[in-house]
Amino acid sequence: VAVTVGDAPILLDEGDALYFDPDVPHTYGTIGSEGGTALVVVTAGGAAAETVAATVVP
Repeated sequence: VAVTVGDAPILLDEGDALYFDPDVPHTYGTIGSEGGTALVVVTAGGAAAETVAATVVP
């Protein structure tokens, strides 16, 4: 799996992990025709938490 965080391209191999500031622009993709699989975990913190709080109906 190929990830670009800001201007930094990063290639992830099986078993690799990556953490980055979600406010930095980022993209995900694969290289070649084989494809790939990634487990992406997203937490609602910072601005995301404010957005969720604003949309929850009490």
